[in-house]
Amino acid sequence: MANPALTQKARMNRGGRIATAAFFLVGLLVVAGLTYVGIKYYLLPRNLRYKSPDHRFLKPSGPWGHGVGILATIFMLLNFIYPLRKRLKMFKGKGSIVPWLRFHVFVGIMSPIIILFHTAFQWGNQLATSTYVSVVVVVATGLVGRYFYGWFRLDPDDAREASRLGEALTRLVAALSPDWIQFAQERDRPLHHVLALASGGPQLPRSLPALFLKMPGEALRVGRGLRHARRLFLEKVVYRQFRADVQEFRRLRTKMQFHRPFKRLMSAWRSLHVVLAIVLLALIGMHVWVSVRVGFRWLWS
Repeated sequence: MANPALTQKARMNRGGRIATAAFFLVGLLVVAGLTYVGIKYYLLPRNLRYKSPDHRFLKPSGPWGHGVGILATIFMLLNFIYPLRKRLKMFKGKGSIVPWLRFHVFVGIMSPIIILFHTAFQWGNQLATSTYVSVVVVVATGLVGRYFYGWFRLDPDDAREASRLGEALTRLVAALSPDWIQFAQERDRPLHHVLALASGGPQLPRSLPALFLKMPGEALRVGRGLRHARRLFLEKVVYRQFRADVQEFRRLRTKMQFHRPFKRLMSAWRSLHVVLAIVLLALIGMHVWVSVRVGFRWLWS
């Protein structure tokens, strides 16, 4: 009989994949539409754009370019829905926050891309350049934070799932032929590493910096060992399940051991992200104020 908690988690994961695919499709259509409107103009050298009949319409202060900038600014401000959702008491306990975070990431990734079409892929002043660089920095730190969030967030059933996977993998390794175990120990170190990982070892690093330093090499080592493990299985579907179980067991094991250090790191990162977001808001405000002062008021200029 299926575990209800795991079944619900599978449904949530499937819903998350569908939502991610939908966001990707929407973003692709938006970028395709913006590209279609001005591709010929954007490919022109800067010194020839002034001679193009599309220049007045597509330049940053033109009806299209300025309009895209206004919409991009409004769209970017939607990013603040997520922190409001987290902090307002009226939303506490009302559904998962994960979909809101997914939308937050989508808006963050799309914002600097859309702004490029507002600028017509050029910058005419230092303030505009500083504003765009600030957008990119905030988005980059946000993506790093999203990565941290994946390690920091513990679901109620993570410990049970790790225990279940550990027991199943241990039984599977114990059922292997002693010849395979000896072969892995003596002649295939990556495979031996994966079999040891499936049996609950080796020991993880003791500190978070050490974990970060070793993670890239460890990921390559585990990936190579899993490819070598293909020969242990007659059926491809069984091998794929083993590969998925090993990767999930490794992830959950690391996540539970380093939960508290990641939590402290996440707290420091949030403070940095808030400061950068405030700086970005100030730069956007200055950019809008300067544009209005010099007479760029879109259709009312």
